[in-house]
Amino acid sequence: MPIPLLSTQSPSATANIRCHLIREEISYDTDDMYNKYLANYNLFNRDQNIIYAKIMSLPSTPSHNLFFIDGPGGTGKSFLLNTILFNLRAQGKIAIAVASSGIASTLLHNGRTAHSRFNIPLSIHESSSCNIPYQSQIAELIRQSVIIIWDEISMTHKHIFEAVDRSFQDIMKLDKPFGGKIIIFGGDFRQILPVIKRGGRCDIVNSTLKRSYLWSHIVPLRLCINMRLLQFQEANDYFINNEYSKFLLRVSEGCETFDGSRDKIKIPQDCCIASNDIEDLIAFVYDIDKDNSSFNRTSFAQNAILTPKNVDVDSINIKLINKIPGDIITYISADETITEDEATFYPTEF
Repeated sequence: MPIPLLSTQSPSATANIRCHLIREEISYDTDDMYNKYLANYNLFNRDQNIIYAKIMSLPSTPSHNLFFIDGPGGTGKSFLLNTILFNLRAQGKIAIAVASSGIASTLLHNGRTAHSRFNIPLSIHESSSCNIPYQSQIAELIRQSVIIIWDEISMTHKHIFEAVDRSFQDIMKLDKPFGGKIIIFGGDFRQILPVIKRGGRCDIVNSTLKRSYLWSHIVPLRLCINMRLLQFQEANDYFINNEYSKFLLRVSEGCETFDGSRDKIKIPQDCCIASNDIEDLIAFVYDIDKDNSSFNRTSFAQNAILTPKNVDVDSINIKLINKIPGDIITYISADETITEDEATFYPTEF
């Protein structure tokens, strides 16, 4: 059975009728949510079990209401967060799931971006607050929620969290961090940090949540077991991926140096291909011949080439598009004025 969480007051029938946001959050199929929770819970490792039990046994007014689940990629942060969501929703309780980017929000069950859910202004500064009127439906949803999950926080500027904090305190009429709401943050500060225009290392680090007055109120919880490695059945595959995982950790923690310089790293030889030709890289990644005599659509759907510069992205995309069988079709955005001829599209298969 799910471990009970928080003795919280259920939303009143009147509030349910009045607030469609609350209706959406309590309309889940509880049997389906419970089955998903149970399936996930049975796969927990030791670290996940410890953190899960700690969070799910919180009282309604905990001494600490802010937690940060930290762990390198592959340690099961999203898996754990989704299990918490399934549990709460199986019990008919309201759990708000947000993330700092659109892609990250799709990894949470019924997740949204934090900006869209909390009406965070796009132009942010140290005294900003969210556009959430006290009597609004969003404010009512926040008051009725038992927990808020916010994933991928490392890329978010500290002023955004501080703006949400001020708004929550106003909504809850309580002078505690985030108005006393229980919030579970997730992320990995070894990954991308906030983007600061023309900012140096100091500016970027100072913009993170760790440099906010809120950080002293946050309890860190750490995941260490790399679950992604456990999927490899063959000993050789496990060894190769384990070594690669350790290499990435050394890089992200600044421990991997080359010629005594922290600004240089040496890529392991088994991570490189013996060619400087971009066509060789495309052929390797997408399992196609350089002369375009074969095409593997599954490989195109499952693999990707990452590069830091947009000019390289555009160049590689053009080369890839030209390798896909069929005609190239440009779809115009719906809000753009187009002629009747331009509105006629000719679908093609590839």
